[in-house]
Parts: sequence; structure tokens; C-alpha cells
Amino acid sequence: MLREYVAAMSISSGLLLVCSGVVIPSDRLPRVVEVLSNGLPLTNALRGFRAAFAGASLGAIASDVALELLIAVAYLVAGALAFILLTDAARTSGSLELTEA
Repeated sequence: MLREYVAAMSISSGLLLVCSGVVIPSDRLPRVVEVLSNGLPLTNALRGFRAAFAGASLGAIASDVALELLIAVAYLVAGALAFILLTDAARTSGSLELTEA
């Protein structure tokens, strides 16, 4: 089970780095990937940081920062809900295993 988890994490981490704009700016990616990347963590923050380093004012990057905060809250809520659901399932089954034996 651990090997599949590590492989999935490696692949997803690589995709997040490529699609979020860390390696290639998201506006240079294909249009479909660019649209999907706007919902990923870091994408909008990187856009704002790049603009700030280029000399943009705080008002110019405020929308990027606000959108990044909104996405962070959405991921926080989703993570908290997943945690609650998994802990409830563990309490009822008496196990932390996610697969049926």
C-alpha cells in the first residue's frame, strides 16, 4: 500500500509544480491547463509575486492575493471535512485502513 501512495504523491507533486506556474508561468500553458491551474494552490500567489517583483503596486496584485486566500480557505474546508469523515469512519470501524479486508 505504501508504494502506491508514494508513487501517487510523486506524480501529483510533479503535476502541481508544472501546472501551478512554478516551472512555467501559467499564462504560457495551454488554455485548458491554464484555466484548471487557477484553482490550484500557489498559482495566483506566484502571479502576484512575479508582478510585485516587476514593480506592480499593491493594488495591482490585490486580486491575485485575495483569490489565493479564497482558494486556501476552500482547501482548508475540504481538508477539514475529509479529516472529520475519515476520523468518524475510523471510530465506527475501529481501524484507520481505507480498504475493506
